[in-house]
Amino acid sequence: MSGDFDANAAFRRLRELNGKLIAAKVNDHERAHALINAAINEGFDRGTRITGALARLDFDKRHVGIVLQEGLRAEPEWPNWGRTAEGVYFAPSRALPQI
Repeated sequence: MSGDFDANAAFRRLRELNGKLIAAKVNDHERAHALINAAINEGFDRGTRITGALARLDFDKRHVGIVLQEGLRAEPEWPNWGRTAEGVYFAPSRALPQI
């Protein structure tokens, strides 16, 4: 995480996204996948930080860990993510449609 990381703002945005996903009746597994991606993009870049962030949103850490492993790719494409040799998670940018 960078020095200018604002955890409170990041959690507000994650809570807002979680609320929208709940309102849209997205199931827990898909919601965890979306929130992991959002957490990585917010700056939570280590496994323990990602699982901890989602635990604060009432997810089971073990379930988040399973989803985190399921979405891990050696060469990630949206909506999955990758992890460096140092254990830092990263998510590719969402591809925009070609017009």
